[in-house]
Amino acid sequence: MLTAKSLRRMLQITEGITANIFHIINSLAIEAIESGQERITDAAIEKWEPEFDAEAAFA
Repeated sequence: MLTAKSLRRMLQITEGITANIFHIINSLAIEAIESGQERITDAAIEKWEPEFDAEAAFA
């Protein structure tokens, strides 16, 4: 179960864009499975960073 703070952080990171929300959830799920934890935690959301800055890549 995720806290409201983590969900707000996820919305802040993704700017509420549905595709970005799916991307972060997918990335967090892969990390959770690979780590053996098998669940997305508040801590994982807090430390999550995007793989690259899309705006900088296209600037």
